[in-house]
Amino acid sequence: MCQTIERKVNKTKRTLLRQMALVLCVLFILISAFSFAFIATHESHTHDHNGPDGACTTCVFLQFVGDFLKQITVVATAAVTVLARLFTAFYFLKLVCNFCAFNIPVSLKVRLNN
Repeated sequence: MCQTIERKVNKTKRTLLRQMALVLCVLFILISAFSFAFIATHESHTHDHNGPDGACTTCVFLQFVGDFLKQITVVATAAVTVLARLFTAFYFLKLVCNFCAFNIPVSLKVRLNN
């Protein structure tokens, strides 16, 4: 009985973690989309460059959003490169392992009934 309760709790935790990951992914995508939209709409704004502190808040925010998107692009490119190399390595490892014959009890169909 205790094990079934633990299984239900573990399943609930996994479901909650998956939902939280989904929400974070959706928020990340929305933030990126809104950043692109902000840059597209405010890129060619007109203003006085010598404002109260000599800086335009829109220009500062555009610079921040641009840097943020550049960092995301670098990280995403690195992640895609690493994952592509891993998948390629696993694919070739699988091809090599198909040609190798491993003599294990399961492949030899040996029963171990001691």
